[in-house]
Amino acid sequence: MDTIKNYFSDNFNLNINNSVDTQRYYQNAKADAIHCYQSIEKYLDKDKKTLEVGGGIHLLTSFLHQDYDITSIEPGGFTGFTDELLNKILDQHKLKVHTTTVENFITDKLYNQNC
Repeated sequence: MDTIKNYFSDNFNLNINNSVDTQRYYQNAKADAIHCYQSIEKYLDKDKKTLEVGGGIHLLTSFLHQDYDITSIEPGGFTGFTDELLNKILDQHKLKVHTTTVENFITDKLYNQNC
């Protein structure tokens, strides 16, 4: 698996709106995904399902999707450039994403409880 920093450099050609706000949001989301991955990396298990709650624009989800069985929950409600970023990421990657709140997420699957 690529390092997470290389992954974003190599796999994200989003052709996003070049406004300062869009670029700043994307850079912050990328830094957040890197930090979160470094925080949970030791708990991840390729043999277990992982549930991500609050996946945002799903940068971390897309990275983990390479080697892990990950499902992400994000209620959405984004507007403007944030929604545009989210849709581009979802279009480029085949992710298990549920647009709902954790309270309304219904599943029979069991997920890794270590993260």
